[in-house]
Amino acid sequence: MPLRTITRILLLVLLPMTAWAALGERDSRSLDDSAPHFLPVHEAYQARASLEGSQLRVDWHIADGYYLYRHGFKSRLPLLLPTGLRTNDDLFGEVEVYYGAVSVLMDPPADADHAALAFQGCADAGLCYPPEVLHWQIDHANRTVVPVAAEPQPASPQPNDHSGLMLIALIAFIGGLILNLMPCVFPVLSLKVIAITTHAHRGSTLTHALCYAGGVIGSFLLMGGALILIRAGGSSAGWGFQLQSPQVITALIWLFTGITITLLGGFSPGLRWLGVGQHLTEGNRPTASFFTGALAVVVASPCTAPFMATALGYAMTQPAVVTLTVFACLGAGMAAPFVVLGLLPALARRLPKPGPWMEHFKHWLALPMAATIVWLLWVLSHQTSTTSLLLALAGSTALALACWLFERHREPSAPRNTAWLLLVLSVLPIAFISSSDARINPQADSWSAQKVIALRAQGQPVFVNVTADWCITCLANERLVLDTDATRALFARHRIHYLKADWTRPDPAINALLAEFGRSGVPLYVLYPADTRQQPVVFSQILTPSALQSTVEDTLPAQ
Repeated sequence: MPLRTITRILLLVLLPMTAWAALGERDSRSLDDSAPHFLPVHEAYQARASLEGSQLRVDWHIADGYYLYRHGFKSRLPLLLPTGLRTNDDLFGEVEVYYGAVSVLMDPPADADHAALAFQGCADAGLCYPPEVLHWQIDHANRTVVPVAAEPQPASPQPNDHSGLMLIALIAFIGGLILNLMPCVFPVLSLKVIAITTHAHRGSTLTHALCYAGGVIGSFLLMGGALILIRAGGSSAGWGFQLQSPQVITALIWLFTGITITLLGGFSPGLRWLGVGQHLTEGNRPTASFFTGALAVVVASPCTAPFMATALGYAMTQPAVVTLTVFACLGAGMAAPFVVLGLLPALARRLPKPGPWMEHFKHWLALPMAATIVWLLWVLSHQTSTTSLLLALAGSTALALACWLFERHREPSAPRNTAWLLLVLSVLPIAFISSSDARINPQADSWSAQKVIALRAQGQPVFVNVTADWCITCLANERLVLDTDATRALFARHRIHYLKADWTRPDPAINALLAEFGRSGVPLYVLYPADTRQQPVVFSQILTPSALQSTVEDTLPAQ
C-alpha cells in the first residue's frame, strides 16, 4: 500500500474520532445517569402573557421538580399573587412557593406600552437559578402582548454597543497575550522560538510569523465554532470542553508521545509519512508555522489566563458573529509576539544564531513533553476505567515501537511493514475508550447547590473551588495557595467550609454554576458569606495568598 494512502487512512481514522469525542460526548448522561440534569431557566419556567380587561395576566407553566418563589416575583407595577405552598426553605427560611402552574396579575396604567416582571425559582434536586426578568410590549388598541428582549444594561455591553464590544475585544487580546506565559504553551512556543531564530537569519521571518498567526487564529475560530454548535444543540460547553472527553485525552497522549520521541532524536523528520504530524510542525515551509500555531492552541486549552474569563463569559452569551470575533481577538493576542518579531526583523536577528545549541535545547524540551504525557495519563485515570487507561498505554507504546522501527529501517523491508501495522494499531484504542465506565472519585467536600444552601443556613460561609484535573491553572492555584497551612488556618479562623466542584467530566449542575457567574470555563472561586443578604464574592482566576487573605478578611468578620 502506498505511503500516501496510509497517511490518508490515518487522518480519516484519527481526526473524525477526535471530533466525535469532542462533540458527540457532550451529553453527560453517558457518564453518570444518576447525576441531576437541570433544564435551562426558560424551559423550567415558561411564561405566557395576555391582556385580561385592563390587567396583564402572566400564566406560568412550571416543569416537574421545579418551583417558583412567591417573593421572587417583583415589578414596578402593582402585582396580584395567589397564595402559595408554605415551606421551610434552606435559602430564605419560611417562604411560599408555586409548583405546577401559577397565574400572576399585573396592573399597568392605561397608557403603558411596556411591562417587566422579575422571578426566581429552584429545582428540588438542588439548583437555584439567579433572578431573571421578562419584558413585554403592550398594544392596548390591538389587545396584544409581545415578549421583547431585556433592556440593555450599561454594565453588560450588548452586540450593538460598539464601545462595549471594543472593550471586550481588547480584554480578549490581552488574555490571549498573557496565555503565552502559561506553562501549557511553553514547549511549543520554545520550538517556535527556535524556528524564528532560523528564519530571522534567512530573511523569511514575517511570512512564517503570519502563517503561525493564521494557525493560532484559525484554531481559535474553529474552537469557537464548535462551542456555538454545541450550544445551539441545547448542551453546555466552555473553554477546555474537549478535555472532558477521554478520546481527546488519548489522542493528545498519542500526539505528545510522537513529539517527545522526535525531540529526543529517535525519529527522522525526513520520512514522507511524517506529514501526518511532525512534518507539519517542523521544517522551513510556511505550512510548518501554520500547524505549529494550531498545535499551540491545542496545548493551551488546559490553561486559563487572566482576562480570558471575562472575554469568554461575554462571548458565550452573544450571537455567533460576536462570539467568533472575541475568539479571533484571543488568537490575535496569543500570536502577537511572533508577529511583532516578524514585523521587526532587526529585533528577530538579535536572537542567538542557529547552531548545535538548538539540538541540545530540543532534547531538554522533551522533558516537559514527557511530563505532559504523564499528566494526561493521570487525567485519563480520573475520567475512565483502568481498562481504558491500559488501552491508551498500549496505543502509546505501539506508536513508540513504530517510530523506533521507522528510524532503524529506512528502506522498504519487513520491519517497516511491521512499523506501519503498529502505527495503525496505536490509533485503534481511541475507538474503544469509553467514559461510560468512568470511576467516580467521591470527595467528602464535594460541591452541590443544596450543600451550599444548607451550610449558609447553619451560619457558615462557604468557599467553592470549581476545578478540573486537566486545568493546569487550577492545579497550580491549589498547590500554591489553597492546599497550604496558611489558607487552612485562614479558613478555620473564619469558619469557612471548603467545597470542590469537579468539572473533569461533564456535569450540567457545574455548567449552571459557571453560567450563574458569567464564566465559560474553570477555574472559578466563589466565597459565599453566611448572611444570604450578602452577594457572593468571585476571585481572580490567578490566586495569590495575599489577595485571598485580604478578600476573606474584608468580607467576613473574624470568629
